[in-house]
Amino acid sequence: MSSRNIAGALAAGLLLTLIITGFPPAVSAEEPAANAEPARAAAAPEPKLWQVTLVEARSKTPLKGVTVAVNVKKHPDEPSQNIELTSDDSGNIQIPLLPGEVTTVHSASPKWWTYRWPIVGGFDEDNDGTVAGGNDDERRKIRLWRGTNVTGKLLTPTGEPAAAVRLKVGVYIYNESPFKEGDDSPRIYNSWDRGQWPNWHASVVTRDDGSFSIAVPPSDVRHWVRIGTTGLGFEAIKTSHLQEKDKTHPLVRYAPFEVEANGRKDSLRINESAGVLDFGTLQFREGVVLKGRVVDALGAPLAGVHLTTSNRHGPHAGRTATSAADGSYEFAPMSPGTFTMSIDARRRNAADEVNSRDVQAVFVNQKITLPESSGTVERTIQAEPHVDVEFEWIDRRQAKGPVSYYGEFDVSGQIPNGDEKPTYWNGATNLIARGGKTFLVVKVPTALTRAKLALHADSRVTPRYQDEFINAGPGSINLSNFATPMRRVIYGDEPLIENALPSRFSD
Repeated sequence: MSSRNIAGALAAGLLLTLIITGFPPAVSAEEPAANAEPARAAAAPEPKLWQVTLVEARSKTPLKGVTVAVNVKKHPDEPSQNIELTSDDSGNIQIPLLPGEVTTVHSASPKWWTYRWPIVGGFDEDNDGTVAGGNDDERRKIRLWRGTNVTGKLLTPTGEPAAAVRLKVGVYIYNESPFKEGDDSPRIYNSWDRGQWPNWHASVVTRDDGSFSIAVPPSDVRHWVRIGTTGLGFEAIKTSHLQEKDKTHPLVRYAPFEVEANGRKDSLRINESAGVLDFGTLQFREGVVLKGRVVDALGAPLAGVHLTTSNRHGPHAGRTATSAADGSYEFAPMSPGTFTMSIDARRRNAADEVNSRDVQAVFVNQKITLPESSGTVERTIQAEPHVDVEFEWIDRRQAKGPVSYYGEFDVSGQIPNGDEKPTYWNGATNLIARGGKTFLVVKVPTALTRAKLALHADSRVTPRYQDEFINAGPGSINLSNFATPMRRVIYGDEPLIENALPSRFSD
């Protein structure tokens, strides 16, 4: 693709996006007055060509004819566009970027991979005309390693090609020693889970015929390969904004999926001795639609409650829904199976931004099972009966300040669930002023048992709790008598340690 064609594609990409996440650019227009002169169109800025050389990681020699996918975006929270560039005889590519745009090189073919998507350009974070990161005139070198080429074709449930679908691919690298050469060697993510989640990942967009191809680290340094419409970890590729624009997109119409090869016992077994791992034909499932109503403890509808699904590996995860004025909600299709629904009932402003630690009502996470069939499942999400627990907040510090590092304290406990395992619940205090005093208030389920108040010391405060029976802190305070009316006080004293860790990271 020529630089001129690429520049044109980027200009069009300011209004269109091939990625499923992010917000479309806001457009505002006002009707001109009848006698107003036509406004002069502002000249579009010319893209700058960033010079990049692709080199073989070990020999540092330029790589000719290697195609890389670059992901261009204006701001971390805005849409992005993928373009493909092929290196010339000297291993060079030219990346056209408008002012403030940034790109990451996140895949290469055939059989080449790079680590953590080297960044070219920089964001104008403050919209002040200055760009952070990088020297505009620097010729950058991006190191590529030989890897395994992952291929396949994605179809809809009816057998048609699923085009323009962004897939995530991830692996777990257990041996990074081959890459530890020089100061710019890759640093693989430290993983606390012993290989349960990827520590290297990239993405690829399916072609018009549904096919895809992307290079990953080779089999002698990594375990399994996962690919799918999930984030390969705790959440799926979110589609809430895509649902508003294109309800016919495959990521909205069909259930998320995730496939693993050459890993656990239940993984696909694919011969990749030739350096190619072909998943063959992958196909979306129709999925199951979950819908219903969100109501308070008395059955009245609740609007603006955010619902999110999640589970161990993500085929249900990342689906989100928000209850309407009548309390109704509906998720895009999901895969059959059991998952957890998290309910966020925090109060929000008109822009749907959380503006309070207070909640409309008290909910516990819901365990839901979808059947092995297509169709619709209805489920009412009802709040728990609750009581308001108040703690008078007396700040005894010489320099008054935030309640704690996070501005709150946590209350947690268990709710009996018949013969099944009790349900865990936790909530956060909300600071209010009333009658010349300051209180920390939290809504607590009436049925809560083993209630605990977390008052860990941090770099802002050393808290202490006192009521008619307890005088203790800092630490975890048992509130077995939380439903009993009495005066409860939390004192804020000077930090014991100036640079203490935030309380949530303390033992």
